[in-house]
Amino acid sequence: MLQASFEGPAQRHRRTLAQLDALIARAEGDVERRAAAAGRLTGAGRNPGPARTRLRMAERRLALLRQSREYQLQGDPLPLIDAPH
Repeated sequence: MLQASFEGPAQRHRRTLAQLDALIARAEGDVERRAAAAGRLTGAGRNPGPARTRLRMAERRLALLRQSREYQLQGDPLPLIDAPH
């Protein structure tokens, strides 16, 4: 017999946060690797420009992921409703 799997809002919220945490961890590693690569190029006297550009892109992606996580933690704000006077 087939069972339908229904996920409530709390489960979806936890799953979304777990997915964001995993993406953030990967993005942090990417930033570290790109920073090291730019440092190696600089130390070797080579042009680090393209590596620094990729580093800035990786840092921006990480910032956006962190921002998404913060938004998820705050939850959806309820719309303001004018109360009758």
